Amino acid sequence: MADIVLSSVDLDVFSGPEIVNLSVDVGATGDRGSRIWAGPNGFATDLIGKDVKLYDVYIDTTTYQMFQYVQDVGSPTWTLMMILPTGKLSSRVTTTFTADTVYPYTGLGVITYNLAPPGASVDDYVFLHSIRGSASLIASTHVLVMISGVLYMIIRASRFNGTSWIPVTGTWNVDIELTYRGAVT
Repeated sequence: MADIVLSSVDLDVFSGPEIVNLSVDVGATGDRGSRIWAGPNGFATDLIGKDVKLYDVYIDTTTYQMFQYVQDVGSPTWTLMMILPTGKLSSRVTTTFTADTVYPYTGLGVITYNLAPPGASVDDYVFLHSIRGSASLIASTHVLVMISGVLYMIIRASRFNGTSWIPVTGTWNVDIELTYRGAVT
């Protein structure tokens, strides 16, 4: 219905059409757009028998690597785009501290993390820790070491017994926070 505006000088009528008929020619269905595939075994295994097209993306859920299927010289190939950040691991772990033979006043605890992406280094991680369950002061430090794709979080700790610092030994709860910053290639 038309909108009517009254004024003392003029009478103006403003309106659009009551009905709009729009006919379109849809045409044939085109090629599908790119897909994002994911799996734990690598694209060579996970995508057997799948309808893979140029610019599809594959995320390896074991290595956190992201690939794109792109045209290469001669034929398409999967090309590594980046290693995805795996986010943050926050956990309370129980670990056993033993007397450190290198530093006599400290106990040594080791926590391992086996899901480091290929090519990751200790520089790709931020590690925080807190030793729980002591009524006395605890001083600790840590170092990260990567050996054959396994990240070792080595914690050295001492506690104050009221008169001197002694090694932290035995089983302790340790709150850890491990963040992988992700290496973009």
